[in-house]
Amino acid sequence: MSLKAVVFDMYDTLVDNREFWWLQSFEEICKNQKFQIAPRILWENWIKLEKEFRIRRLNLQTLKATEPFERYQEVWLECFKQSFSDLNITGDPYEATELCIKHLGERPCFPEVLSVLDTIKDRFSLAILSNADRSFLLPLLTYHQIRYQFSVVLTSEDTMVYKPHPSSFRRVLDSLGVSPLEAVYIGDAQEDDIWGGKLAGMNTIWLNRYNRTIQSFLPSPDAQIPDLTNVIEILERFE
Repeated sequence: MSLKAVVFDMYDTLVDNREFWWLQSFEEICKNQKFQIAPRILWENWIKLEKEFRIRRLNLQTLKATEPFERYQEVWLECFKQSFSDLNITGDPYEATELCIKHLGERPCFPEVLSVLDTIKDRFSLAILSNADRSFLLPLLTYHQIRYQFSVVLTSEDTMVYKPHPSSFRRVLDSLGVSPLEAVYIGDAQEDDIWGGKLAGMNTIWLNRYNRTIQSFLPSPDAQIPDLTNVIEILERFE
């Protein structure tokens, strides 16, 4: 069966979303709101709360999604409210949340991404499936002028469930009109991307930019690459 579609994760796959960029946002938040606190202290309190959300949003034992569905924007607002309270800060959590959303829509692409997308867009149908809100993912695609290259763009907000739940992967396959074995999913997270793709019966490529150790208790990818430079050679193997 020939390969017809390539589905990408977005953050830390196509664009850089490392802590460095978040700290820049938190520095701007502290400066704009004249907080007498180190940006890292606010970040560490906030990210601890945000990670609690990531744990509760999907039961990984049963793959049952938490109800009601929570968007990132709603969660981040509550994380700022709680962080301001924890740190005894008087500030505007709405302004802080909006700044993070704005910056997420301007994250830089990794160096090879634009040329790789341009190379493969006429050979395969391309899609995005990302744990993200539309409020920052869609502006990001416009920012880099790559929206037109993707036949399908789905966020967790569209599917109302977070990866690795297989229903979001199945929905992108249905939207593309391909079977699982006619598509490959490329992502940076073994749990969200590789496991989720495998649950839907897809081929998977782990984009391991940061040389992470593979977790033996999770499904292994069909291929592993350090960046997208030579991804066409890997895709040809699936063909």
